[in-house]
Amino acid sequence: MGAPTDDIRQAPDLGLRSARGVTRVRCVLRFQERYLFVRHKSWHKRNSKKWALPGGRVKPGECPADAIRREIAEEIHLDLRDYVDLVDYEQGGEIHRLYGCDLAEAVRTFDTDEISQTQWFTRSEVIELASAGRLHRGFELPAINAYARKTRRRSPIGTATPRH
Repeated sequence: MGAPTDDIRQAPDLGLRSARGVTRVRCVLRFQERYLFVRHKSWHKRNSKKWALPGGRVKPGECPADAIRREIAEEIHLDLRDYVDLVDYEQGGEIHRLYGCDLAEAVRTFDTDEISQTQWFTRSEVIELASAGRLHRGFELPAINAYARKTRRRSPIGTATPRH
């Protein structure tokens, strides 16, 4: 697996999951056993060819749950509801909160001001991307695995609908 530049580790679970310290949010979006990845335009050139889960920064005064709904609505024009809170990862001094959601249909539109490209990948393809160092953060595959574990227990989990 390609080594990221910053040390990545699962943030400690402090019992009640607090929004305190969460600065970024990401979402595992699944449709028919494929996962949506994006390439953000705002990344440094070294990351322009890497894939990431959709999401972004938490604004001052905003809770992570509101941030993920806003980011998904802005980036890929979906109203996110009934999503699952997965796990927090710490990287480069920031805490990333990860969520998961199944989609009723594949995403076909996105904000071209923020996103340069979207692509659906199977879990096997994500493993290949991770091995080749082509994932942006390094926690994308563990997040997909965490979502898969949660969805084995109950189905369906999470829904999102296109915004019109």
